[in-house]
Amino acid sequence: MSAGQGMDAVGIVIPCYNDGEFLQESIASIEDARKVGASIIVVNDGSTDEATLQNLEDVRGSGLTVIDQPNRGLAAARNAGWSFCDRPYILFLDADNVMVEGAVEAMTALLDADPLASVVYGDREEFGERDGVVKQPLCDLPEMLAGNRVDACAMVRRSALVALSGFDEAMRDGYEDWELWIRVMSAG
Repeated sequence: MSAGQGMDAVGIVIPCYNDGEFLQESIASIEDARKVGASIIVVNDGSTDEATLQNLEDVRGSGLTVIDQPNRGLAAARNAGWSFCDRPYILFLDADNVMVEGAVEAMTALLDADPLASVVYGDREEFGERDGVVKQPLCDLPEMLAGNRVDACAMVRRSALVALSGFDEAMRDGYEDWELWIRVMSAG
């Protein structure tokens, strides 16, 4: 499948470890993209919480793909999801994230328009313990080395993930996405 085919080009990977209370809301936020061809892969990263396990069964029962694996961490869960998916664009959406309407389509259009772009991301709005919009500016490698400027909720060309072997599964301290963005930028 080649890029430029709309939502048929998009695979959405949702890692879940005991975040079942948020999972349905996360999936609901991308339902419009699913209705027009995006695939959704939920990766159960060894959840033990009974409510989460029930939510995962409900998701499976609704026809979505759920991959079960022992708890190996966020990087391994994301890798399991994108490796399973053959779509050229992969959107990483954590189970406790939601997308604003039209975001998936806008990200897809940007990758379609620029074959040299490998990653598309946007500002994020925090809600809950912290509130407000956090600007995610376009940055260069020195700025990225100084601190993560890209939220984990980003769309990435699958070819870039393949070339870089995805997320480093040895990273289990919350810097998995930052480390990947540094490698993407270093690779050009």
